[in-house]
Amino acid sequence: MTSLSKKGPVYTQKKYGIEVAVWKQEHEGKAFYSVSVNRSYKKDGQWQNSNRFNLRDRDMLMEYLDRTFDHAQARLDADREKRRMEDDAQAA
Repeated sequence: MTSLSKKGPVYTQKKYGIEVAVWKQEHEGKAFYSVSVNRSYKKDGQWQNSNRFNLRDRDMLMEYLDRTFDHAQARLDADREKRRMEDDAQAA
């Protein structure tokens, strides 16, 4: 298990077994974001996960990814603004 999965995602959206998530990682005071996509389904009574999608999932998947990347970008922009303000306060 990675340190990312221990912290959990900072944003998730799930519907019809498709889940997208935004993960935050920090290194040397800078934030980095990544996106994961998974599909849950039942096979022989057991839940399974996959990162493969059917063609019929395209519209929903693209909508989710668009929203998820917008969310990740907004978080990154907010982090940068916060860091800029902290740098300005230290310089004053």
